Amino acid sequence: MPPWFEYRDRVSFAAFRGSVSAIGVQFLFSNCSLMKSVDLSGLDTSSATSTYFMFADCSSLVSVDLSNLDTSSVKYMSNMFYGRSSLASVDLPGLDTSSVRGMRWMFRTCSSLTSLDLSSLDVSLTRSMSFMFEGCSSLSSLDLSSFDTSSAENMRCMFDGCSSLARVALGAGFSFEGSGGSRQCSLPDGYWRASSGDAVYAAVDVPSDRADVYSRPTFHDATASTPHLDGVS
Repeated sequence: MPPWFEYRDRVSFAAFRGSVSAIGVQFLFSNCSLMKSVDLSGLDTSSATSTYFMFADCSSLVSVDLSNLDTSSVKYMSNMFYGRSSLASVDLPGLDTSSVRGMRWMFRTCSSLTSLDLSSLDVSLTRSMSFMFEGCSSLSSLDLSSFDTSSAENMRCMFDGCSSLARVALGAGFSFEGSGGSRQCSLPDGYWRASSGDAVYAAVDVPSDRADVYSRPTFHDATASTPHLDGVS
């Protein structure tokens, strides 16, 4: 545990001056419920193998910049932002996930997050993505176009509770079956229109391994496209 763990409920700001090397950053700011900002520019995480629970339950932290974070050796990012109920934005384009095996619960119950661009992430070795976005009730847009889920053994409940999700970008490497032979998860219940044509799918029938952007059809669109519904009887 970090040295400030005993008074974590009084921390409002954190910064690393100079260069601070860390072998592990799991639980680093976990339960710092009053922390509103953090400066990670002086933190050297090049040897860190886990960011497990790093920002979990930081309920007052609205945004975080991870652009200077070296995660090239990190294998476990599970629960990294779990319970961040005030998180409205997170900067992830520079995050190196090429070695990551676990991402379960990574954004679970980040209920203020409205959009998430994960198009730069490499998840080709990731085995667990269960509950990854579960409870992200304000999330309306999600870009997973770079996701290759061929190694995923557990994708259970990945999108559960994403009641506001209206647009999802999936790439040719995204399979709802993961590494298994049967479907592990689906987009939130309802119908989804593929941008590449007129097809409208029930959530459980949105195809795997097909690059496309899926959006919720309006009532008028769904009615007009009823003859083209795929997988719906």
